[in-house]
Amino acid sequence: RGYRTVGFTENAFVGKRRGFSQGFQDYYEMYRYPRMDVACRLIDRAKIILSDYEYTGEYARDTAAHFKRWVMQNQRGKDSKPFFAFINFMPAHLPHYRRAEFAFVEPGVEELIRIEPVNRVPERYYLPQFKLTGNELKTLRLLYEGDISYLDSVIGDIYGFLKTAKLLDNTILVITADHGENFGDHG
Repeated sequence: RGYRTVGFTENAFVGKRRGFSQGFQDYYEMYRYPRMDVACRLIDRAKIILSDYEYTGEYARDTAAHFKRWVMQNQRGKDSKPFFAFINFMPAHLPHYRRAEFAFVEPGVEELIRIEPVNRVPERYYLPQFKLTGNELKTLRLLYEGDISYLDSVIGDIYGFLKTAKLLDNTILVITADHGENFGDHG
């Protein structure tokens, strides 16, 4: 139908090897770029050692910036084609991280150590040695809410960019999720 198609994924399960790039002219596996680059890994490591930088294993702001660059390169001039873009973000997925500007909770180190196994593998919640208290589950839930707020700000940035680029009036923006999280809500 004349659309230019592009996909961005931060999730290997939604990558080319699993067939998700089918039908896309451009498909970027953001989990491979830029953090898989040796220089970026070394910079992340140095920031962890030299400051209170906390590596989150995701890069929604990088993905959003890559999307904006793609739009600027492909939507110039009056003869530019309409486009379909798919962006798969990971911040709302486990594990959840404390993000200073989106913090709803200030957990202590001991509490973070206690919830970390469940934060990484939620099925552990059902094993007696990993059972979390109500307060620990609340902390995990508040970390998740911080991730959602962070992701909301990234999507808001994309929205603002589309508006500034005068593309929003001719855009359908669909936001959806593939699943929720387990916080022991049902025992």
